[in-house]
Amino acid sequence: MLIYFFMKNSHRCKALVISCIDFRFVTRVRDFLTKHGLVNEYDLITVPGASLGFSDITASVATSIKLHNPNEIYIFDHEDCGAYGQNNTSQAHTENLKKAKVALANTYPTKKITTYLTGFENIKEIN
Repeated sequence: MLIYFFMKNSHRCKALVISCIDFRFVTRVRDFLTKHGLVNEYDLITVPGASLGFSDITASVATSIKLHNPNEIYIFDHEDCGAYGQNNTSQAHTENLKKAKVALANTYPTKKITTYLTGFENIKEIN
């Protein structure tokens, strides 16, 4: 017996959020998004290292864009990231965030893309 599920045609979200899996930063990122008016308004993709693992999630990004058409994309790296191993420097995070941003901008030129480095004390936008 086949069962078909039909999705509503209009279930857009405001943003796509890409972040690391690290449990220590989940609440901090969620609180940041809440302060920016994104309560229950975003798709969430988590991958170890966030921007470091960006190439592993391009299909998931494409699915979010196709199904929910968010206007904005946020990428959150964080300090003390185990996925980065020995190269866990602000410079490495900044370089990877910029690479991910360029890749996204080339593929989705109409989307606003912002990148962040999340610390234990604050969240800093990376330009």
